[in-house]
Amino acid sequence: MRIDRSRARITPEGFEFPPYRPGDQRPIPLRDAGLSAQEELLCVDRGASSVCFDVRQMAYHHIAQGDLNGLPYLVSF
Repeated sequence: MRIDRSRARITPEGFEFPPYRPGDQRPIPLRDAGLSAQEELLCVDRGASSVCFDVRQMAYHHIAQGDLNGLPYLVSF
């Protein structure tokens, strides 16, 4: 997959692509996510907790933000 990183930009009206905010989505264990062995993930660890994002999803949104272990995070791709 070819990813065009030049498409991630902020316009005067705001983000061209809305940030991904997991918010109230219930996290699931990776073993239950139904991912193929070829799936690429972008993971953030904080202490004993982690959150992972599908690289294809991040290629569209470019930014993910939320809370992990009670502290905010922001991931850009």
